Amino acid sequence: MHFEYSVSIAVPVKAAYETIRDHIDKIAVYMPNIVGMKILERKEAGTSTFITSHWQGKHVLPDIIGQIIKVSDMAWIDRAEWQNETRICNWNYEPFIFRDYIRMGGTDTFMAEGDHTLVKIEGDIDVNFLHYPLIPTVLKNKINEQISHILYSLVEPNFLMIYKGLEKYINNIPPR
Repeated sequence: MHFEYSVSIAVPVKAAYETIRDHIDKIAVYMPNIVGMKILERKEAGTSTFITSHWQGKHVLPDIIGQIIKVSDMAWIDRAEWQNETRICNWNYEPFIFRDYIRMGGTDTFMAEGDHTLVKIEGDIDVNFLHYPLIPTVLKNKINEQISHILYSLVEPNFLMIYKGLEKYINNIPPR
């Protein structure tokens, strides 16, 4: 499932890009559905910055899924390559649960829009439980579709929260 969103924030593009890249752990506190976030690794190579981080969410899941998945399982590794010359971030998420069956990746592109920043977010969610042994074959396509839609419904609000949190962080507005 492909997705595209754009968000405009009242921050100049250079400040937006560098702040989110360098202070993402401080901005995560502006996301009410995030319990914690920790940088695991950061390295510079040429004009790129590579950051690996661990995110812990606290999403409220639909009843049927919530019976199977604990809130504590809502964690993922974020691997991001920040291309500093073009202000593009390529990312992919590795969920802690169903890691072999769910893939998410995409690109955030930061563009100047006057004295504001427009962030274009594009990505793909690939859910494939066709080889998962515990689901009856007749249900696998339906499960793929339902989990794709659940993840899709979580992605947009998360991206909007992080970028609106960035705007608040830069403007020194305390998190609630």
